[in-house]
Amino acid sequence: MNPGALAVAFAYGTSPATPRRRRHPLPRDRLLETLFQHTPDGVLVARSDGSILRANRAACALFQRTEEALQHAGCASLVSEPALLSPMLADAVHASERRRELTALRADGTVFPADVSVSRIASAVEPQCYVFVRDLSAERRAAAELAVANARFDAFMDASPAAKWMKDAEGRYLYVNATWEAVYGRRRADVQGRTDADLVAPSLAAARRARDAEVRAHGVPVIALESLADDRGGPERWWRSVNFLFVNAAGERFTGGIATDVTIERHAEVALRESEARARAAQEELALALERTRTTEEKFRQAQKMEAVGRLAGGVAHDFNNLLTVILSGCDVLREMATDEAQRGLLVEVERAAQRAAELTRQLLAFSRQQVLAPRVVRLDEIVRNMESLLRRLLGADIELAVASAPGLHRCQVDPAQIEQVILNLAVNARDAMPDGGRLTIETRNVTLDEAYVRDHPDARPGDHVQLTVSDTGTGMSSGVQARLFEPFFTTKPEGRGTGLGLSTVYGIVQQSGGTIWVYSEPGQGSTF
Repeated sequence: MNPGALAVAFAYGTSPATPRRRRHPLPRDRLLETLFQHTPDGVLVARSDGSILRANRAACALFQRTEEALQHAGCASLVSEPALLSPMLADAVHASERRRELTALRADGTVFPADVSVSRIASAVEPQCYVFVRDLSAERRAAAELAVANARFDAFMDASPAAKWMKDAEGRYLYVNATWEAVYGRRRADVQGRTDADLVAPSLAAARRARDAEVRAHGVPVIALESLADDRGGPERWWRSVNFLFVNAAGERFTGGIATDVTIERHAEVALRESEARARAAQEELALALERTRTTEEKFRQAQKMEAVGRLAGGVAHDFNNLLTVILSGCDVLREMATDEAQRGLLVEVERAAQRAAELTRQLLAFSRQQVLAPRVVRLDEIVRNMESLLRRLLGADIELAVASAPGLHRCQVDPAQIEQVILNLAVNARDAMPDGGRLTIETRNVTLDEAYVRDHPDARPGDHVQLTVSDTGTGMSSGVQARLFEPFFTTKPEGRGTGLGLSTVYGIVQQSGGTIWVYSEPGQGSTF
């Protein structure tokens, strides 16, 4: 309502030229009278002494009195604080508007809070003012209900174990709950209106801005996991946040968030992964141990078999050697008795066959580790170097020979002749495995065997050793062939190309010399002894 317009109407209706009994305005003032009567707030026209000249319908309804009753009562009887209202009336007719909240009285004795505004009517002939009275009961009830609702909302949000917040479109915090305060150690009053850039580390603030931007762009919740170190010296904690978009009735867009403490869950996940890793490691270790046990058992059985075969071969070799001694002695006697060349030639053939049989016997004795050795302290690299020219002639032009020795090679006590026999047998075996040529490498070096190696190689002993390695680039061997490789009379060569005693002799010499032999080979990948 326009107060100036009302002032004109009131001045017209209450000037000395117009009797107070006049109830009806002139036709040209009907519009102003209509506005006056239909104003929702109570409106009074009063003098500075508080006497009431006019009252609209809303004022009559507020105070439960007729206009005449209000005129008779005066302003002082309408409030509980007349001493506060009187100065307002006195000041208003001479100065600007006066306004304050007072307690108004109805005719039935009930009270209500009222917003009272007093303003001077400039156009009035005598000092007058108008008094606007607004009932604040509904506003107070609404405010009280809102306060209750807000308190209920705050209590609900603060009781939540999850941290909750709301931001505006610019990323400024509008609300945080008590859990958020506890997590970040900041009061909500200090947070409101600030962004993550003001509150957390730059990297974390950038990640949060990116999530908020994604939420606003797509309207789809975004889930994230954050690790927060407590500045107050507490342990690191993990929080899983859900960021989402919501729009209010006015169409304003906000981002909200809920973060729950998943530290225990996170630690459980880490512990579970570590437990699974330990379980897998234990399972792999068990499988490896079982494989080692199986390999050891196989090697032990193989060693037992080789020991039994060696004893048998040794016994047969001794008996056979005795028979050969008789045969060779008989050949000497018969040679003196022979009268023609035919007889002598036959004796030569018999003697040659006996000599070959004797050589086989010596090989069997070497395999059974029953031959007589003449060990002395030597260096293996010197033995290899002394045999190098012989080996080149033995291998032929199609096979390249490479000899290498590590510096500072230890000395060892062996029978040089037997070691030469080992090298020759391995070289011949390698040559036969490289019919189209290739490369034979002989290396010597110092090694230290530990308990782990000994577990995988039952014949070996821990400690310092000198290692002789003979490698070829030949056809290689299958696992089945390797399992019987050192057995006497076992061979993969065509009939007439070998006796099957070469590698068994090597095995016997190495074993009798206090060493151990190991082979690695794959079909098409060559062999290494």
